[in-house]
Amino acid sequence: MRPITTCAPAHFDLVTRFGAEKVFDRYSPTVAAEIREYTGNELEHALDCVTQVDTTKMCYEALGRAGGRYVALEPPNPAVLQTRSHTVKASWVLAFTVFGLEVPLDGEYYREARPDERALNAQGLRIMERLLPLGQIDPHPVRILPGGLEGAVKGVEAIGVQPPSGYKMVYPIDTL
Repeated sequence: MRPITTCAPAHFDLVTRFGAEKVFDRYSPTVAAEIREYTGNELEHALDCVTQVDTTKMCYEALGRAGGRYVALEPPNPAVLQTRSHTVKASWVLAFTVFGLEVPLDGEYYREARPDERALNAQGLRIMERLLPLGQIDPHPVRILPGGLEGAVKGVEAIGVQPPSGYKMVYPIDTL
């Protein structure tokens, strides 16, 4: 695979360092057309890490003429999915399933226990444990923030107003 991505221009260097072959301005009104041109109208896979109506629409428009696979991190907008329902296979993932346990949430978030996903997650973690000390995995930048659990609650509230950009928020918790 040849990874391409979209992000704010301020983060082009970061995603290039992480291995993106090509980076597009996610705020450009023509970004889907730019991706189609770059990929020769043959893009087959799209991972939508934001999963808002505009990002789902952009991914659907960027996928090539023949369609492909779209994966989101939340349930995507059904109206957008209908625009290419015959050529694009859409799905979404729920990270909680990696623990292999039932996810007792309401509606479409409910999941039966999936021990096979726990096994796959464990395999991936073993690989990362080997690669991290060798410098073969470059983790996302973090911003260490104060306040422990209380700080994390305030951080979640702050995300609703101004999401972090280019870093992950980390709130260390003191243990007894």
